[in-house]
Amino acid sequence: MEKRSIVSIQQPEYLRLGGMTIAQALPNQEIEQADPFLLLHHAGPVMLKPEFANFYVGPHPHRGFEPITFLFQGGVRHKDSLGNDSSIQAPGVQWITASRGIIHSEQSSDAFKENGGNFELIQLWVNLPAAQKMIPPAYQKAETEELPLIEFNNPNAGKLYLVSGEQQGKKGPINSLTGIRSYMGFFEANETLDLNLNPDSTTLVYVLEGHITIGDQEVNNKELAILDQKGSQLNLESLKHSRVLILEGNPLEEEVVSWGPYVMNTQREIMEAMRDYNMGKMGFLAD
Repeated sequence: MEKRSIVSIQQPEYLRLGGMTIAQALPNQEIEQADPFLLLHHAGPVMLKPEFANFYVGPHPHRGFEPITFLFQGGVRHKDSLGNDSSIQAPGVQWITASRGIIHSEQSSDAFKENGGNFELIQLWVNLPAAQKMIPPAYQKAETEELPLIEFNNPNAGKLYLVSGEQQGKKGPINSLTGIRSYMGFFEANETLDLNLNPDSTTLVYVLEGHITIGDQEVNNKELAILDQKGSQLNLESLKHSRVLILEGNPLEEEVVSWGPYVMNTQREIMEAMRDYNMGKMGFLAD
């Protein structure tokens, strides 16, 4: 099988959000998106004492895409205008299909506020095609015990959790409307991994912490590797203990118009989203 190669390595920009410093790998000054992936925020890693363990992003709306939280360390509580109120501990995932509109908030889970500890998450935005932007919103979550493990070539103590999609005859618990494959990796040093890829897919590898190689190229802390679309296999090697997010999706190749928390196909649809939120058509969330 032909192996994918890295075509670019993106360096993050930094901003303050929810009282924390966030590394933003997508978008940046070089690229606006890696279709269908629109935004990648990395919060942490940070060690928080209980009195400071209060990550909080208050109620806010979304429309037209899927905001996803990959929790690598710590605990997060989610509330939304659909009535969902749930918490997960790491490693775990909260997957929102915002589609025609949802309001949600995220904060530290009660257990994390009480005990503190290491905290780290990825917030990912995945675009939806025009045909799915106005379907009913939905919420899914996956706890650690629900995530199947993918086998390494030379297994040691590392773990690769399958979140969505299929690999090695296993299926992730999250149902992706657009066929996204996603993995949360906790690698020990000197582990190698081969993953089969779909033809012509967009494949991203983000290193939260550590040091890996793909082919003959190295990827370090807080760097995002974008692969070519020629091969059908990803070959990855960890040079030391690493935490990695692997993403694969089919490009939508549609016009993208965004403003704040809305991602649509036309400016008119953005104006409609703003109107619908102000009219309460995306629901309500008192937090």
